Amino acid sequence: MVKLNNPYTFFNTLGIRIPMLPLTQYERWIKGVSSIKDYQLIWKQAVVKEAIYLSSPVVYKELEQWLVLGNQISDEKARRLEHTFIKYLSRMSSRCTPFGLFAGCILGTFDQEEEEIVPVSYEKYKRSTRLDMNVLVALGQELAKDVVIRKQLKWYPNSSIYRIGDQYRYMEYTYDENYRRRYSLEAVMQRTYLDKILNKAEEGASIITLASEITDRDITIEEATAFVEELIHYQILVSELEPTVTGADFMSQLQKTLQLVPGATLWKEKINKWKEKLAILDRKLGNSIEDYLQLTKEIRELIPLHKEVSYLFQTDLFPVLEKNKVPKRIGYMLQRMIPVFYAITAKTKKTALERFKDSFVERYETREVPLTIALDTETGIGYGSVAVDDTPFLDGISVPGVKQETVYQWTDQEEWWLRELEKANGSYSMSIDELPIEREVDWQQLPDTLSAMVQLITVEGKQQLVCKGVSGGATRLFGRFSSTDEEMQAFATTISAQEQMMEEECILAEIVHLPEARTGNIIQRAQLRSYEIPYLGRASVSPAYQLPISDLWVFVRQGKLVLYSKKNKKQVIPCLSNAHNYGNLHALPIYHFLCDMQGQQKQNYLGFQWGEIAEKRSFLPRVTYKNVIVSRARWRIVIADLKKILEATNEKDWVEEITRWRIAKQMPDRVQLVEGDNVLLIHLEVLESLQMFWAMVKKRKYIIIREFLSDVAMPLVAREKDSYAHELIVSFYKSSDKSKNECH
Repeated sequence: MVKLNNPYTFFNTLGIRIPMLPLTQYERWIKGVSSIKDYQLIWKQAVVKEAIYLSSPVVYKELEQWLVLGNQISDEKARRLEHTFIKYLSRMSSRCTPFGLFAGCILGTFDQEEEEIVPVSYEKYKRSTRLDMNVLVALGQELAKDVVIRKQLKWYPNSSIYRIGDQYRYMEYTYDENYRRRYSLEAVMQRTYLDKILNKAEEGASIITLASEITDRDITIEEATAFVEELIHYQILVSELEPTVTGADFMSQLQKTLQLVPGATLWKEKINKWKEKLAILDRKLGNSIEDYLQLTKEIRELIPLHKEVSYLFQTDLFPVLEKNKVPKRIGYMLQRMIPVFYAITAKTKKTALERFKDSFVERYETREVPLTIALDTETGIGYGSVAVDDTPFLDGISVPGVKQETVYQWTDQEEWWLRELEKANGSYSMSIDELPIEREVDWQQLPDTLSAMVQLITVEGKQQLVCKGVSGGATRLFGRFSSTDEEMQAFATTISAQEQMMEEECILAEIVHLPEARTGNIIQRAQLRSYEIPYLGRASVSPAYQLPISDLWVFVRQGKLVLYSKKNKKQVIPCLSNAHNYGNLHALPIYHFLCDMQGQQKQNYLGFQWGEIAEKRSFLPRVTYKNVIVSRARWRIVIADLKKILEATNEKDWVEEITRWRIAKQMPDRVQLVEGDNVLLIHLEVLESLQMFWAMVKKRKYIIIREFLSDVAMPLVAREKDSYAHELIVSFYKSSDKSKNECH
């Protein structure tokens, strides 16, 4: 058995996620609707309307026309809107992931004995509404165009700029037809007068101040000003109105900047008025949509928003709890599971960071190299999806493709799971009594902080946890709410301080980058660390605590990549305190590299995964280790098989036919349709839910369904006779001095 020499301790504070509405409310709705009148009664609830409007103004408008205005529409469209309405009602009562008013997050505490979470009535929940980041970015751009404001703004060098040879290179962005940013690497020749302007702009300077730097007998102030304006046009210089994603929210920072600008009275009054109206909306749930429409009209009159921009508001929901106590035994159970998760975690393939390290050693050996040079896509190694080709001599040569027959090699863990599946012999549930690999945990390989998403449910009279694993970086799931909730900010700051304590010889620096305008809605967070690395984003700390990319160098020591600040003479560990999924094909090389560096040589996810087995099996059982469910039962359904049943049967008999089908497959009557990270509750014994489900999937080849685990009889989260779906976020930190890491 794995030795339990466990250095992790759980924080006494934890996150509690619940939907806005109780699960039992949705159960009553879905089982009680039989005509449009039933849907109209639900639609009369102002909070339902507001939640759907904030999620999708387009869907709200269609539902309003159907359910209130009585617009004549085809039966097909009416059926589609009915299905859409059911999906939204399900989302706001069965799924816990925070989104608008559908679901929210609040903090709770562990208690030695008490075990009760009691929310107040949802009408008393707290909320925080702000303008969508798309709107705020457009507002900042519009302010920078105002002649009076523009003259008084401070301008800074583009935070992505670096010098290579006789050139300056930097990232420039434009917007495509879908209003998404498209980045390109641009270059400009190095010149003495450009050096002067960039040096002067380091601390921020007005256009006239920058122009004065290069004015002489040969260059008039008008010519110099025109040159500075050209640098601004090509984004070599950017203003202090560039978006921020750390510190106070961007709207507040715009207000603060304008307070120092004489002549910006109109804009200041408008922004103050908008903020006051948002504060009024935050006084309750169930506002009139007319309030939003009026504010939208005012905003569009001053900001020329793209016609495709329909999302103008972002709201975070903070449930209010009468009781917020969770039993400490949950923390201890999860603490004991960490080495178990370590044992069942499959080895990861070679990462982009490891491939970069190999290429770096091959090219630079032990030299210290500026990060910008090493990651330059033309002269350096590049990174991720834009890494430099390892075989440049083949460029331009077309190599005939030969189809390779590949034979998949099972991992040790997968082979072990296959044997256990054979033993289970088709049973609905499979218990693990021993672990696939006997190995002692290398605690140094694990992150300084961890978080686990968990449910507490009762199965056959026995309390069990539902948790598939733990992930590194405990600030990630709290950072998003830290800029709008003081308690969240305090807890996230506590976590980041603990992480800095574990790396006391290094600088932990927050990565400040805005990949897309709307991404700012989920990556905005408070200032959680003393140092920041700005990269196409504006830092919220003073210049003394900013680490520009030109200050960062990289080298390899003892088989490990080291990021180093020349200014501070210390190793730097980049940190990303939000849940942004940065590892996509469009991530910029430097941003991707910095994000990957926070988890270098760390096992950043520990947990259960079926791996390739999931692609080969039509059914996989629930997997339990002692009293923890680490994997839900799941089914891979071929739609052609389902089609034979449903399309050969009258709709009124669907439930009866599906009941026979699901019983034969050991499938419960409530399941979840899995689509990537999204899940949707399906009631297979309710015709309306079944019809919605079939309309969604009938054109696909196959789908994934998993069991829906909830506890209506003995729920952890309940109010009077209503029970709620829930997720708990339990976070851990290394408490042993022996687990401290050494910086190079």
